[in-house]
Amino acid sequence: NADGISHIPEADLATIWLMLANVLWEKDIVGQNFNYDRDKIKRLGFIIRKLISDTMLKAHAINPELPKGLAFNTSIFTEEPFYKDEGMYHGSITDLLMGCGRDACVTFEVDENMDADVDELGMRPFFENFLMRLPGLYWDIERQGFRVDSNERDLLLRKYIEWDERCRYELFKLTGTEINVNSPKQVAILLWENLKLPRNDTTGEEDITALLNSPTAIKREEHRRICELILEDRRVRKSISTYLMALPDYDGRMRTTYFPCLDTGRTSTGQQDPPIRPSVEVVDENGKKKDKVLGTAFQTMTKHGDIGADIRGMYVPDTWHYEWDIDTGEEFLVEEEEVFVQADSSQAEARVVWLLADDEEALRLVDEIDYHAWTASWFFGGVERDYSKKVLGYEHPIRFAGKTLRHAGHLGAGKRRASIELNTQARKYKIPIAITEAIAERALSIFHAKQPKIQQVFQAQIVECLKKNRQLVAPLPYGIDAPMGGKRTFFERMGEELFRQGFSYLPQRAVSDNTKNAALRSKNREKKVIKNNRYTNLKIVMESHDALLFSIPVSWLQLWFPIIKEEMERPIDFSYCSISRRELVIPCEIETGSNYRDLKKFKDIPIVSKPIEVLNLPPKSITEQFAVVDLPSDSKLTELIYHHTVERKFPDA
Repeated sequence: NADGISHIPEADLATIWLMLANVLWEKDIVGQNFNYDRDKIKRLGFIIRKLISDTMLKAHAINPELPKGLAFNTSIFTEEPFYKDEGMYHGSITDLLMGCGRDACVTFEVDENMDADVDELGMRPFFENFLMRLPGLYWDIERQGFRVDSNERDLLLRKYIEWDERCRYELFKLTGTEINVNSPKQVAILLWENLKLPRNDTTGEEDITALLNSPTAIKREEHRRICELILEDRRVRKSISTYLMALPDYDGRMRTTYFPCLDTGRTSTGQQDPPIRPSVEVVDENGKKKDKVLGTAFQTMTKHGDIGADIRGMYVPDTWHYEWDIDTGEEFLVEEEEVFVQADSSQAEARVVWLLADDEEALRLVDEIDYHAWTASWFFGGVERDYSKKVLGYEHPIRFAGKTLRHAGHLGAGKRRASIELNTQARKYKIPIAITEAIAERALSIFHAKQPKIQQVFQAQIVECLKKNRQLVAPLPYGIDAPMGGKRTFFERMGEELFRQGFSYLPQRAVSDNTKNAALRSKNREKKVIKNNRYTNLKIVMESHDALLFSIPVSWLQLWFPIIKEEMERPIDFSYCSISRRELVIPCEIETGSNYRDLKKFKDIPIVSKPIEVLNLPPKSITEQFAVVDLPSDSKLTELIYHHTVERKFPDA
């Protein structure tokens, strides 16, 4: 009863806590976004025996496109009026307790009323056997987090602050005044009123990039430089505020939060907003006090370009881990260097598109040639070797254009969307290339002429499914006991935008679910990976759609490499997908590194050996039967000498 917050006698409070502990241990628990509650409950010392349902995940199973919050679910699945504004968060302790009690009752009612929809859609097996396994996985990932190299962080902070000052000073010399590049109002006045540049809808990155790539919009070189500085300083400042100045958790580790219920089936990451962690009061560069949230969004960290990519270098693996004796369960703290291991599905979404397009030739060629370089040669001439990353050792600008335009073609983008995407990404990553809408239009025409099955099979069958019932059923990850994968009903108005959403859903859902399932299956094998009669926990640091990042002790690498690769390359079942196809195996590339920036491909993956075969000798010959050979006799002394010698030569034996 801290600070006398409650008037309930302490003896009664103790009884209440005991009753609550018994309920959490003995009963099957139903929650709403239960990972938040799980964190708080565990910190209070309670133990949850079994979570049987999470209404957020059940709402996701019913329809990924609709909101999943408790307030929305209450309005759809109950007759309870809205009660969140009745003093629950800003009233008395009685109001708070009453609101929490209603939350608990309403959550249980929502869960019961959702059952009819889950069963009608046939989603119960997928929900219970896959989706309900995700809370435990993501709770482990969120608790793991990154270890931060404070020295590297200080060096990066100095670098980016100096970079920001250079941009500000150059912009001041060109404009004669201080400009806040993150202020839409100030940038709009500068560009549209002072410089008289052609007015666009916004001052966002895409609109300013369109100005820079237009041959007629900007006539003076200093005006062009101003636009470039605005974009550059925005990225520099974002790197400082979002990543370098991000506040770690109270134990010094940088953490994130996962939302596993995007409408595409993917996850998203965010900061540890209150009430996950309380915000911290800080003073900004202008001397103003403001509240800052802990953590950062891991999935948004860029890995390309000259701005932001090096920030990943401040995240380093652990230097210790726990091991447990397989027989006794005794726990050991082991100090040992670890390395990051990233398992990345190779061209995963493109492979799904080719399978759904029934393009077996593309699926064969993608493992034989640099497919993006080959695609670029269709548009810009030359041959595959001219732009191949394998041959050149770096990303050729033309290859980048081919990759971006191919992705646009897969997702049904038009010429404007394709040109904006390519130009924006190229300028962001300092790739010296730009295209016009006319070039994009011609490139997309060539692309669909070269690979007509993308439009005529894949996209045509998606459109047919959407026109039939507005539903798409995703493929099923390996080993999930369910008749089908995730199902989504689309509510967008019938038209091109709806179709583009459909084109992206099946590839993204297939790859994302495969990655999650690989993580689950790898974690399930922890106690089967044994070294010196011990096992250790598999630390998953991050999940990012088509990749998993692990922190693994050096001495355990050779044991875990083949298992991770095996689980990432499990076949995906398309037999009950909206577009039925054969199974698909997506190859996995393994990278390792001593920090999150410097990851290199690891090729020395051991072959998983077959079970040991006990050898048999042929029958003895006549000579052997009558031969007399004196062999040294065994004794305790011989055994002691032998093992002593082995231990000296091979201390780890």
